[in-house]
Amino acid sequence: ERWLAAEPTTVYRDPWTVRLGRWSRRHRVLVSSLGVVLTCAVLGLSVGAALIYREERKTAEQKRIADENFSLASQLSGRSLELLRNSESLFASSPRMDEARVALLVEATLSFRQQLANKPEDLALRRQAVAQFQLAGNALRHRGRLDEAERLFGEATRLSFSDRDFGGDPALKLAILRDAARVQSDAGRYGAASDLLQQSVEI
Repeated sequence: ERWLAAEPTTVYRDPWTVRLGRWSRRHRVLVSSLGVVLTCAVLGLSVGAALIYREERKTAEQKRIADENFSLASQLSGRSLELLRNSESLFASSPRMDEARVALLVEATLSFRQQLANKPEDLALRRQAVAQFQLAGNALRHRGRLDEAERLFGEATRLSFSDRDFGGDPALKLAILRDAARVQSDAGRYGAASDLLQQSVEI
Protein backbone atom coordinates (compact mmCIF):
# COMPACT_ATOMS: atom_id res chain seq x y z
CA GLU A 1 0.00 0.00 0.00
CA ARG A 2 2.76 2.39 0.87
CA TRP A 3 4.49 1.51 -2.37
CA LEU A 4 1.27 2.23 -4.32
CA ALA A 5 0.95 5.50 -2.50
CA ALA A 6 4.54 6.40 -3.48
CA GLU A 7 5.55 6.52 0.14
CA PRO A 8 8.82 5.04 1.55
CA THR A 9 8.47 1.35 2.23
CA THR A 10 9.85 -0.66 5.15
CA VAL A 11 11.86 -3.71 4.10
CA TYR A 12 13.12 -6.60 6.19
CA ARG A 13 15.35 -9.41 5.08
CA ASP A 14 13.76 -12.88 5.06
CA PRO A 15 15.36 -15.38 7.46
CA TRP A 16 17.95 -17.71 5.89
CA THR A 17 15.61 -20.68 6.23
CA VAL A 18 12.98 -18.98 4.08
CA ARG A 19 15.58 -17.94 1.51
CA LEU A 20 17.03 -21.49 1.45
CA GLY A 21 13.59 -22.96 0.93
CA ARG A 22 12.91 -20.57 -1.91
CA TRP A 23 16.29 -21.33 -3.49
CA SER A 24 15.77 -25.11 -3.19
CA ARG A 25 12.33 -24.85 -4.84
CA ARG A 26 13.91 -23.02 -7.76
CA HIS A 27 16.78 -25.57 -8.12
CA ARG A 28 15.05 -28.87 -7.44
CA VAL A 29 17.30 -31.02 -9.68
CA LEU A 30 20.48 -29.73 -8.06
CA VAL A 31 19.09 -30.17 -4.52
CA SER A 32 17.96 -33.73 -5.31
CA SER A 33 21.38 -34.59 -6.76
CA LEU A 34 23.17 -33.18 -3.73
CA GLY A 35 20.86 -35.19 -1.45
CA VAL A 36 21.66 -38.40 -3.30
CA VAL A 37 25.42 -37.67 -3.23
CA LEU A 38 25.37 -36.92 0.51
CA THR A 39 23.33 -40.03 1.27
CA CYS A 40 25.76 -42.19 -0.73
CA ALA A 41 28.75 -40.57 0.98
CA VAL A 42 27.32 -41.20 4.45
CA LEU A 43 26.50 -44.80 3.57
CA GLY A 44 29.94 -45.34 2.04
CA LEU A 45 31.72 -43.88 5.08
CA SER A 46 29.63 -46.00 7.44
CA VAL A 47 30.37 -49.20 5.53
CA GLY A 48 34.06 -48.28 5.26
CA ALA A 49 34.30 -47.57 9.00
CA ALA A 50 32.63 -50.90 9.79
CA LEU A 51 35.03 -52.79 7.49
CA ILE A 52 38.07 -51.03 8.97
CA TYR A 53 36.91 -51.87 12.50
CA ARG A 54 36.42 -55.52 11.55
CA GLU A 55 39.91 -55.71 9.99
CA GLU A 56 41.48 -54.06 13.05
CA ARG A 57 39.88 -56.71 15.25
CA LYS A 58 41.17 -59.47 12.96
CA THR A 59 44.67 -57.96 13.00
CA ALA A 60 44.66 -57.69 16.81
CA GLU A 61 43.58 -61.34 17.08
CA GLN A 62 46.29 -62.46 14.65
CA LYS A 63 48.90 -60.48 16.60
CA ARG A 64 47.78 -62.14 19.83
CA ILE A 65 48.08 -65.57 18.21
CA ALA A 66 51.51 -64.72 16.79
CA ASP A 67 52.72 -63.56 20.21
CA GLU A 68 51.46 -66.78 21.80
CA ASN A 69 53.19 -68.85 19.10
CA PHE A 70 56.43 -66.92 19.58
CA SER A 71 56.25 -67.48 23.33
CA LEU A 72 55.64 -71.19 22.78
CA ALA A 73 58.56 -71.41 20.35
CA SER A 74 60.81 -69.67 22.88
CA GLN A 75 59.78 -72.10 25.60
CA LEU A 76 60.40 -75.06 23.31
CA SER A 77 63.81 -73.69 22.36
CA GLY A 78 64.70 -73.36 26.03
CA ARG A 79 63.51 -76.88 26.78
CA SER A 80 65.38 -78.37 23.83
CA LEU A 81 68.54 -76.59 24.95
CA GLU A 82 68.10 -78.11 28.39
CA LEU A 83 67.55 -81.57 26.88
CA LEU A 84 70.71 -81.24 24.78
CA ARG A 85 72.72 -80.24 27.82
CA ASN A 86 71.39 -83.11 29.89
CA SER A 87 72.14 -85.67 27.16
CA GLU A 88 75.74 -84.58 26.52
CA SER A 89 77.25 -87.77 27.92
CA LEU A 90 74.84 -89.95 25.96
CA PHE A 91 75.74 -88.26 22.66
CA ALA A 92 79.46 -88.20 23.39
CA SER A 93 79.59 -91.98 23.83
CA SER A 94 78.83 -92.65 20.16
CA PRO A 95 80.53 -90.92 17.19
CA ARG A 96 77.39 -91.20 15.03
CA MET A 97 75.24 -89.65 17.73
CA ASP A 98 77.85 -86.95 18.25
CA GLU A 99 77.47 -85.92 14.59
CA ALA A 100 73.72 -85.72 15.09
CA ARG A 101 74.23 -83.66 18.26
CA VAL A 102 76.43 -81.15 16.43
CA ALA A 103 73.87 -80.87 13.62
CA LEU A 104 71.09 -80.30 16.17
CA LEU A 105 73.11 -77.65 17.96
CA VAL A 106 73.90 -75.80 14.73
CA GLU A 107 70.22 -75.89 13.71
CA ALA A 108 69.23 -74.60 17.14
CA THR A 109 71.56 -71.61 16.72
CA LEU A 110 69.74 -70.70 13.50
CA SER A 111 66.43 -70.83 15.37
CA PHE A 112 67.79 -68.56 18.10
CA ARG A 113 69.10 -66.08 15.53
CA GLN A 114 65.64 -65.83 13.96
CA GLN A 115 64.00 -65.36 17.34
CA LEU A 116 66.53 -62.68 18.29
CA ALA A 117 65.86 -60.86 15.02
CA ASN A 118 62.17 -60.68 15.99
CA LYS A 119 62.67 -59.78 19.65
CA PRO A 120 66.17 -58.39 20.23
CA GLU A 121 65.13 -56.74 23.52
CA ASP A 122 63.95 -60.01 25.16
CA LEU A 123 66.59 -60.60 27.87
CA ALA A 124 65.52 -64.16 28.69
CA LEU A 125 65.79 -65.08 25.01
CA ARG A 126 69.21 -63.42 24.76
CA ARG A 127 70.46 -65.40 27.75
CA GLN A 128 69.20 -68.65 26.21
CA ALA A 129 70.83 -67.72 22.91
CA VAL A 130 74.17 -67.06 24.63
CA ALA A 131 74.03 -70.46 26.33
CA GLN A 132 73.08 -72.11 23.02
CA PHE A 133 75.89 -70.38 21.10
CA GLN A 134 78.38 -71.45 23.78
CA LEU A 135 77.18 -75.07 23.69
CA ALA A 136 77.25 -75.22 19.89
CA GLY A 137 80.60 -73.41 19.76
CA ASN A 138 82.20 -75.96 22.07
CA ALA A 139 80.75 -78.84 20.06
CA LEU A 140 82.16 -77.35 16.85
CA ARG A 141 85.54 -76.69 18.50
CA HIS A 142 85.83 -80.34 19.55
CA ARG A 143 85.13 -81.37 15.95
CA GLY A 144 87.84 -79.01 14.63
CA ARG A 145 85.39 -76.57 12.98
CA LEU A 146 87.17 -73.58 14.49
CA ASP A 147 85.90 -70.85 12.16
CA GLU A 148 82.27 -71.69 12.90
CA ALA A 149 83.03 -71.97 16.62
CA GLU A 150 84.76 -68.59 16.58
CA ARG A 151 81.71 -66.97 14.96
CA LEU A 152 79.40 -68.44 17.59
CA PHE A 153 81.60 -67.32 20.47
CA GLY A 154 81.78 -63.89 18.85
CA GLU A 155 77.98 -63.70 18.84
CA ALA A 156 77.78 -64.98 22.42
CA THR A 157 80.32 -62.38 23.54
CA ARG A 158 78.56 -59.58 21.68
CA LEU A 159 75.19 -60.52 23.22
CA SER A 160 76.44 -60.92 26.77
CA PHE A 161 78.77 -57.90 26.90
CA SER A 162 76.91 -55.44 24.66
CA ASP A 163 74.98 -53.65 27.41
CA ARG A 164 74.48 -53.45 31.15
CA ASP A 165 70.88 -54.68 30.91
CA PHE A 166 72.01 -58.20 30.04
CA GLY A 167 72.97 -58.93 33.63
CA GLY A 168 72.95 -62.65 34.08
CA ASP A 169 75.50 -64.94 35.61
CA PRO A 170 79.09 -63.61 35.65
CA ALA A 171 80.24 -67.23 35.58
CA LEU A 172 78.58 -67.59 32.16
CA LYS A 173 80.50 -64.58 30.85
CA LEU A 174 83.73 -66.01 32.21
CA ALA A 175 82.99 -69.38 30.62
CA ILE A 176 82.31 -67.73 27.25
CA LEU A 177 85.62 -65.84 27.37
CA ARG A 178 87.49 -68.97 28.47
CA ASP A 179 85.96 -71.10 25.69
CA ALA A 180 86.53 -68.35 23.10
CA ALA A 181 90.18 -68.24 24.23
CA ARG A 182 90.43 -72.01 23.70
CA VAL A 183 89.16 -71.60 20.13
CA GLN A 184 91.80 -68.93 19.48
CA SER A 185 94.47 -71.12 21.04
CA ASP A 186 93.43 -74.16 18.97
CA ALA A 187 93.65 -71.98 15.87
CA GLY A 188 97.19 -70.89 16.82
CA ARG A 189 96.20 -67.30 17.62
CA TYR A 190 97.82 -67.13 21.03
CA GLY A 191 97.78 -63.34 21.29
CA ALA A 192 94.01 -63.22 20.83
CA ALA A 193 93.63 -66.08 23.32
CA SER A 194 95.72 -64.17 25.85
CA ASP A 195 93.61 -61.02 25.37
CA LEU A 196 90.40 -62.97 26.01
CA LEU A 197 91.84 -64.56 29.14
CA GLN A 198 92.92 -61.11 30.34
CA GLN A 199 89.35 -59.87 29.87
CA SER A 200 88.08 -62.76 31.96
CA VAL A 201 90.52 -61.88 34.75
CA GLU A 202 89.21 -58.29 34.75
CA ILE A 203 85.66 -59.52 35.37
